[in-house]
Amino acid sequence: MLSQDPVGRLKEVFLASLNHEIRTPLSGLIGLLNLLKETGLNADQEEYLAGATECAGQLLDSLNLLLDYSSFSGGNASLQCTEFQLEPILEAAAADCLGRARAKGLRLVCFFDDCLPETVYGDPFCLRQVLQQVLRNAVKFTDEGEIRFNAHLEQDSPEEVRLRIQVEDTGIGIPEDKLANIFTAFQRMETSLARTHSGVGLGLALVDQILRRIDGRIHASSRPGQGSCFTLSIPFRPSTAAEEIKPAPAPARTAGQVRRVLYVDDNSVARQVVMHILSKAGLAVESAASAAEGIQAARQRQFDLVLMDLQMPEMDGLEATRELRRLKEYAAIPILALSAVYSDEYRDLCLREGMQGFLKKPVDKAELIAAVEAARPAPWPPAALNGPLNAES
Repeated sequence: MLSQDPVGRLKEVFLASLNHEIRTPLSGLIGLLNLLKETGLNADQEEYLAGATECAGQLLDSLNLLLDYSSFSGGNASLQCTEFQLEPILEAAAADCLGRARAKGLRLVCFFDDCLPETVYGDPFCLRQVLQQVLRNAVKFTDEGEIRFNAHLEQDSPEEVRLRIQVEDTGIGIPEDKLANIFTAFQRMETSLARTHSGVGLGLALVDQILRRIDGRIHASSRPGQGSCFTLSIPFRPSTAAEEIKPAPAPARTAGQVRRVLYVDDNSVARQVVMHILSKAGLAVESAASAAEGIQAARQRQFDLVLMDLQMPEMDGLEATRELRRLKEYAAIPILALSAVYSDEYRDLCLREGMQGFLKKPVDKAELIAAVEAARPAPWPPAALNGPLNAES
C-alpha cells in the first residue's frame, strides 16, 4: 500500500526513481556483457569481460540491498506467503554461495537434516534473501578454509514449523566490541580508508529486518582470527495449514503455445538484449519503442504474448495494457511486466491493471525464457484478484 504520509510518499517516489534510473542502464550493461560472452573472445578479452561482469554484479547487489533494506525498514514490504518446497530454496542459496566460494578457493560443506519437512507455508523469497545474505557475508570475510551450511528442524507442531540454520566460517572473525553492532545498518568492522572488504554494510541489517518481520531470530558468535557462526531460527506454518488456499495446478502447456512476442520498451539497449535472447530461443520477436507504437503493432498483427515496460514517455505501460485489454484479440493474451521499477506495490498494481506476471530488470536469461514458455491465455479480469500472487511468473 502506498504511503499516505507526504514524507513517506516522497521517499517512495525517490526510491522508485532511483530504482529506474540506475537499474535501467545497469540492466542494459549486464545484458550486453552476457551477449558478449557468446561471441568469440581471446584470452585477454575474456579476462576483461570477467572483470566488467564482476563489477556490474557488485553494483547490482549494492542497489538491491539498498532498495530491499529501505523497503523492509520502512514497513513497505509485504510478505508473499505461499506453500513451497523447502529443499529447492536451501539448494538455491547453497548454489549461489558455491560459485562465490569456489572463486576464492573455499570449500562449502552442506548438511540438511532428513527430518526437514518437504513443504512449508511462508514467504520463500524472504527465506532465500536471508540465506543468501548470511552465506555471502561468510564468503566475503573468509579467505581460506571452508563455509559450513547446516539446516535442522528446531520445532514441529501443528501450529508452527521452525528451522534452525547455522552458517559457520573460518574467516577473520569479529572483535567482541563490534559484535553487538553488526546488525545495524551501515556499520562496518573496517572504518578507515584502508578497507580490504567492499560493501555498503547492509547485508546483515537486511537479514535482521526480514527476521523481525517474520518473528525469526539471529545470533552471532565469533573469535577473531578463527571465524564466526551465525545461528538463525526461522518460523513457518505447516503446509497442512495452507491446504485450503493451495492454488490449483496449472494446466499442461501446449507445445508451441507462444510463437510471436511483442516487446514494448523505450530503451533501445533493453530491446536489443531481450530480442536477442528470445530470438535465440526460437521465437519470433518484434519490438516497439513506445506504448503507442506497441498498440499499433498489436492492432496490425496477432501476438501470443506481450512484454511491457512500465515507465515510458507519453503513455506508460499500465495505460498501454488497459488499451490492449480493450481489443477483442488481446482480452486473454498474456501480458507480462518487464521493468526496472520494482516493489510489491507496483507488482500488485500491474496484476490488478491487466498484467499476468512481473519480471524485474536485469532479467535472467533462463528466467525470461521460462516465464514466456509458462505463459498461457487467461480471461481478463480473472475471477479473483486476492489470492497469492507470483512475481516470477
